[in-house]
Amino acid sequence: MTSLMNDFPFHEKKDWIDKVRTELKGKDPSSLDFIDENGLLRKAYYDEKSLTDLDVLKEVQAAQQKAADWKIVIEMGEDSAEMTASIKSLLKGADALFLNQKNIGQLNVEELSMQLPEIELMSQKMHKGHSSLFKILFDPIGEYLSETVDLPFNSAQFVEEFKSTPKVYLLIDGLLYREKGATESQEISFLLQHAADYFDILTEAGIPAAEIANRMLFRTGIGTDYLFEIAKCRALRTAILRLFNGYQIDAHPHLWGTSSAYSLSHIDEHSNLLRLSTMGLSAAIGNCDLIGLKPYNYWTTETRQEQRLSRNIQLLMKHESYLNRVNDIAAGSYTIENYTSGLLSNSWEDFLRVEKKGGMLHQLKHHHPFKSCEKVHRERVEFFKKGEKVMVGVNKYLSEEEADTEFIESIFSLSNSIVS
Repeated sequence: MTSLMNDFPFHEKKDWIDKVRTELKGKDPSSLDFIDENGLLRKAYYDEKSLTDLDVLKEVQAAQQKAADWKIVIEMGEDSAEMTASIKSLLKGADALFLNQKNIGQLNVEELSMQLPEIELMSQKMHKGHSSLFKILFDPIGEYLSETVDLPFNSAQFVEEFKSTPKVYLLIDGLLYREKGATESQEISFLLQHAADYFDILTEAGIPAAEIANRMLFRTGIGTDYLFEIAKCRALRTAILRLFNGYQIDAHPHLWGTSSAYSLSHIDEHSNLLRLSTMGLSAAIGNCDLIGLKPYNYWTTETRQEQRLSRNIQLLMKHESYLNRVNDIAAGSYTIENYTSGLLSNSWEDFLRVEKKGGMLHQLKHHHPFKSCEKVHRERVEFFKKGEKVMVGVNKYLSEEEADTEFIESIFSLSNSIVS
């Protein structure tokens, strides 16, 4: 029997480079390489040899050992009609329901729990009479950074709430930083700093590090840089395991990938369906344990139809593409493995630098993480205004009345003000 691969002859790297040079009309292929906003060199071409130069390759691939499947999360809005629709949609493929503090009072939680026993119920606040039914996602550091709680940070109250409520889980929320404009490398570093401060506070109060790790959920904001977001999720999982190993913990990090509103267009909203698709793919191929996609018209009025479309994107990923059947699909990809290595190195180095100075909370008076995010955001807006970065429907392929720099700046400033 003839091998199929006989029809595809092997080509040396030089063959590819020569072909690219021809396509570029004589330009050097290295002219396609660039330094991104993470400070990483992104090459236009990677080959098998590039993997042999990666010191962390085995560590990264070992860190990804988890079940290929993930839970589909629906985040419920505040409107009661929408909540009813969301509950119905749970019967059609979703696995988890996330309630905010404003809408939980509108539901008969006990009845919901009985009707949907397989659905994981999550909430960001504790509620009288319902604590035993919910996984409470608690993030006092996140609230403190956003100044939505009384200052200064009350460590004693936090420790008491964590000890007294076994269903309380720590939400280490990278979306907090991503919606402020953080780069992928910054988000990983801030997540590690965020988690390390929780470890410091709780272990000093006598709580075992293993118990803390098993009650952590890391949420990361997924953007539209498709391959790079895959790499970020893989690098994040590896970095968290490094942090756990520092406390001699054998625990599985739980990652929740959520589409970032920062990367969604406020106009030409149907183009967001494509963005949400790449976000979902990045989160799935990046090995997230839970994935939530916002409705494509997140910035206006979302309805049952839009929620259904966002949920169906993930159902297609599972039942049409079978992404939930293969473990760590990205393993061995020359480009993704190199991106992962670079992000891991950069973010870990930044994390160690902050830890040597006492950690995130210790440095807040001198350096708030949001300031770094806002600096990146301002630079990014300038790139979009100049056309050096493109967002379809925002600074390219938009109507004439919308094509002005003030409009573009207002679009991205609005994104920057959102913290989910």
